[in-house]
Amino acid sequence: MKGQSNILKNSSKKGFTLMELLVSLALMGIIVLVAGRAFTDSTRFRLRTESMVRVNAEANSVISVIKEDIAHMGAQTALDLTSGRKLMKQADVKMSSDLQGNQDEKASFSFRDNKKKESDSLAFRKVVYDEDGQAAAIHEISWFLRSDTLIRHCKVINGADSLQCNSNGVEVVMATGMVENSLLFKAGVGARDTSTIDFSNDCKAADGNYTCFSSNSLPMSFVPVQGGADYFARGISTTEDGNIIMFRNFSSNYGSSTKMVDQYYMVQESPPSGTFVDCSPFTFEQSKTYAINFMLKATGHSKTTPNPICGFVAGVDHMAIGFRKKGGTTHKYMYKEDNLEVHDFLVYPPQDNLPLKRYVEFSVPKTIKNACLSLTFSFFSPTVAYGKLELSDLKVYELESNTLDFEFDETADKYVDHWREQTKGIMVEFKVKKRGETVVVQEIIPTPNNGLGG
Repeated sequence: MKGQSNILKNSSKKGFTLMELLVSLALMGIIVLVAGRAFTDSTRFRLRTESMVRVNAEANSVISVIKEDIAHMGAQTALDLTSGRKLMKQADVKMSSDLQGNQDEKASFSFRDNKKKESDSLAFRKVVYDEDGQAAAIHEISWFLRSDTLIRHCKVINGADSLQCNSNGVEVVMATGMVENSLLFKAGVGARDTSTIDFSNDCKAADGNYTCFSSNSLPMSFVPVQGGADYFARGISTTEDGNIIMFRNFSSNYGSSTKMVDQYYMVQESPPSGTFVDCSPFTFEQSKTYAINFMLKATGHSKTTPNPICGFVAGVDHMAIGFRKKGGTTHKYMYKEDNLEVHDFLVYPPQDNLPLKRYVEFSVPKTIKNACLSLTFSFFSPTVAYGKLELSDLKVYELESNTLDFEFDETADKYVDHWREQTKGIMVEFKVKKRGETVVVQEIIPTPNNGLGG
């Protein structure tokens, strides 16, 4: 009976039914399926994210190279005249608006399709400088797409060859995986927004130096500080409101073995004739970006009575704007303090009777004080020194934001050389597609040195 009882007890225990086993297997299958799909989706998302990051990194790398290249379009800085080196022929930094060279050379860039202000390729010229800051060569750079490959082509126009650029042209593949026909360049006229600056109240620092200046708000004059027979203010006249300065009676180096330089410092008030007044100094803070813009006019120029200043020859004659250290006796050609050098910007007078705006941007690696705004002239052509040059609407100011205010007019019939000359920004747009991911890149690149100097 005892053994029978144990058998009865064991037989009373229930196992899994077939239905229960099927349900369990189904639930386990669902769990495995969901977990597997989640793992697959997670892996796919991770791979896609990595692809997006890589494509974005490649796109950013491409635009950074293009930006660095295009931003140096034109002639950026002037030479130190004390070096005794031959001036680079800066006229070569300008190029025609058509491929045949039939149009006026008034700007430093050209589009393949010169009937529009946009194109799928860009060619431009820039001055290349050596380690001493001297102009070493002029390069003509081209950016364009060949199928899905981005190409940079460099050709030496004037100067010595290098591994990266020579007179025959050096072509380099910069990126692959570009979307065909996606590269677009547009030319923009304008400058950064300065509407928030109150020039009448916001331009004096605690040390008494200027941080900004506008001749529309404060009177200005210039004092000759070296060179020429008229050492003081005989070669300058100023309008009553102090907004227009007339420069004349320049020194002439034509046929002379010496090198004479006329240099002028800006002062807020016109000094009495025959007396010297030191400059009205500026303070510029580290890492901030500043701009200088002004108007130049060849006074009285016409076809019947030409102004000799219009005979200015780039690469032979010299005109630059920059800064000098106040009270310095050796800093004649650029601002120098310790190991800091702030080079000048080359500018060119108008070639006709139309007033033209000049615009340059600069920044300093560390704060500088007592910087005198200066204009430097050195004329070697036969008659240029007998000309007259009018300067007006001078502004020096900090660029308070990174917002760029350019006009990108895409109307074909408005694309004339005047637009090219006044272009101060190039918009670049392209698409990169790799690993199934597409990234659209658009960047506006300031080109302050395009055109006939600044």
